[in-house]
Amino acid sequence: MPTWLKMQVRYGRSPALQATELRKLISLPLFEQEALAQERDMFLPQTLLMLRDADLRQLRPHHVTTIDLPGAGPTPVLSIRQVKTGDEVRLPLPPLAAELWERYQGQLPVKVQHRNRYMKLLMEQPGLTRDFVRVHSTCRARPPGK
Repeated sequence: MPTWLKMQVRYGRSPALQATELRKLISLPLFEQEALAQERDMFLPQTLLMLRDADLRQLRPHHVTTIDLPGAGPTPVLSIRQVKTGDEVRLPLPPLAAELWERYQGQLPVKVQHRNRYMKLLMEQPGLTRDFVRVHSTCRARPPGK
């Protein structure tokens, strides 16, 4: 792993899933729990591609095309314009994300309502109930004229 991707924190909790937790979630059998299975199938590509919710919701079949990458061969690549920044982003799909993209034919089962409830239920299934990092914004609007 490149050193610029590593982050060390002396005291604190992990702000994201750890590798072992992600593996538990990937291998979790969700028989007859279609809503949770769909939430996982939406959450995994979002996590693997580090997409914001708004970017995930905008995905359509035409956003992924197969490109012949040098040294890798034909690779599915996601091309989108980020909602928040407007920047164009191109990301090769990891194998699991590509598999899920194909399974849903480019129409991921994106749910907007009750997503937090589904996520909590999904994470409880493999026992992922540790504390999480809650981020609060402290930005305040400036009064007019300042």
